[in-house]
This record gives sequence, structure tokens and C-alpha cells, in this order.
Amino acid sequence: MDGASNVIHQFIRAHAAEAARELENCSLDELTPFFSQVPPELAGALFDTMESSTAAACLERMPAAEAAGALPGLSADRAAHLVRRLAPKSKSAILEALPGDFARHLNPLLRYREETAGALMDSLVFTVPPEIRAGEALARLQASQARVLGYVYVVDRDQTLAGVFSLRELLAADEAISVASIMRREVMSLRTDDSAASVIVHPSWTDFHTLPVLDEQSLFAGALRHKILCQRSGQTDRLLHAGQAGAALGELYRIGLSALAKSALGAENLQPSTGDRSQRRP
Repeated sequence: MDGASNVIHQFIRAHAAEAARELENCSLDELTPFFSQVPPELAGALFDTMESSTAAACLERMPAAEAAGALPGLSADRAAHLVRRLAPKSKSAILEALPGDFARHLNPLLRYREETAGALMDSLVFTVPPEIRAGEALARLQASQARVLGYVYVVDRDQTLAGVFSLRELLAADEAISVASIMRREVMSLRTDDSAASVIVHPSWTDFHTLPVLDEQSLFAGALRHKILCQRSGQTDRLLHAGQAGAALGELYRIGLSALAKSALGAENLQPSTGDRSQRRP
């Protein structure tokens, strides 16, 4: 190890959170060679606090063995959160390469029943933390490989859904203001264990084409598009007409929402119910 690498590694060990935030401003093309030179335990320390979309994208670009070596440095629930965001091919390869003991802790967290919101959601959606400025959020969006579903979800560092705003609102915002100042703090959400049968009749689909999904711990897990539900059920997606899609975006100006603490893109409406439940967060 050369002197410069030694200094960097020492800094990561002492200040992993600060290092992660600096790395979030780098492109994936810059991060890929960086993580190829970082010991697995240090990569895990960075992924533990790095914005989820960026961390998942880095894991997907790493050789499966190296990614699997980094994950045991995270808590099982944090590792599961990141693994859920991976593309199926990358997810399978990394899970196969995981050390047996850690895999036994992780696998139960990854098991969503078939035909539930957790099984149907898109986990690799764009999110942003609440403390960054609108200009930085837009730059991250332009550089991100995560899916943009019409809404931007704001997610706290602990993965709590803090709010949501529309892409239109982001483009119109002063670049110097924080995203927390433009987000809506109330949002209708789904839960990962909600059945597809209950989700497809959720009343919020009349206003929104995408809804956020929270996991069993009420943490942001992804977003579910009405189109995906309709494709699975064989029904017609009534929300894809241009007029209704435009209305759904405009609706964010009068609907409040809540999101986690790191980059997220989506728009939602929260509603409580019994059994399979949509849950209102304060």
C-alpha cells in the first residue's frame, strides 16, 4: 500500500460517514476503481452510511465476491435494504458469494411473499437526503442510474421516508435552497406485505401513478407503479393517459408527503387501512 492509500484508509476508518458523503459527489465511473482498491471492511463502513442509491449502484459494479465481502461489515437490516435495491442478476451472484453465517441472517429479511407490494416494487428508485440543496439534487439526478418515476422521495440517513416533491418542483426551485424546504411531508404509502389484491384497489391510484413502499420497520424500501400491478393482473392501466399523468404530477403541489433520508424519486399518497394496510406517517 502506498502512502496516499494508507492515509485514505486511515481517514475512512476514523471518519467513515464524512468520507461517504464526499464520495457521493463522485460519478460511478470514478467510484468503481476506487472501491476496487478499498479493503472489504472499509467498503462496508462506507456503504453503511452512504446514500442508498449510490451504495447499491457501487455494489452492482463490484465483482460479486468483493461485494459479498463488504456486506458483512453492515448490519443485516442495512445490508438487506441495499440488496433489495440490486438488479436480479447482481443480487443472485452476490447472495451466492456471501459467507454462510451472514447469509443466514440476511436471507429471511429478503423474503417477500409472492404477489405482495414488496415483491412487485422497484427498489432502485432515485432518492435524496433532506439536507442537500436543490441544485445538488438535480445534479445527482442527472448523473444517477436509478429509476426516475416522476416523483423524488426524500429519505433520511436512517432510511425513514421524510417527504416527497415532484420533478417539476425540483426544476422550478432555487438551486440554493434545501430540498427539505420544497418537500411535502405527508404521503400515502404501501407496505411491503400488502397483497397485490388490496393494493390494486388502493384509492390513491386515481391521483398517482406511483406509490412509495415501506418495509416492516416503516423504512423506505422502494416504489410501486400502477402499470406493473396492471400488467400482473391483466387489467388495463387507466392512469397512463397523458392528461391523468400530468394531473398526477401537478397533484404534488397540494398533497403532502413524507420520505426517508437519502436520494429517492417518487410521489405518493398515504392512507390507513386494516389487514393489508396503507399507513399514514406523521
